[in-house]
Amino acid sequence: MLEGIIKITLKFERLEDLIAIYKALVPETKNPPTHRSEAKVWIEDRSLKIEISSKDLISLRAALNSYLRWIYILTMGLKVMKNVN
Repeated sequence: MLEGIIKITLKFERLEDLIAIYKALVPETKNPPTHRSEAKVWIEDRSLKIEISSKDLISLRAALNSYLRWIYILTMGLKVMKNVN
């Protein structure tokens, strides 16, 4: 089976948004739903860095999709909160 690693860098204009999204994602890295993949998240130069490694390409794709979906949902939630305030 093919193993894989994906590295993502997302730059943020607002440091508050970066920190909020980072804090929301960290628990997902501590207790993943499966042991077929693992992820690391960290902040570097006003960017969110994510590294996902997996034992097979199917679980790598699934983990990538999950993280991208979570980031999208969190970003939309932050936009709503800005409009409410």
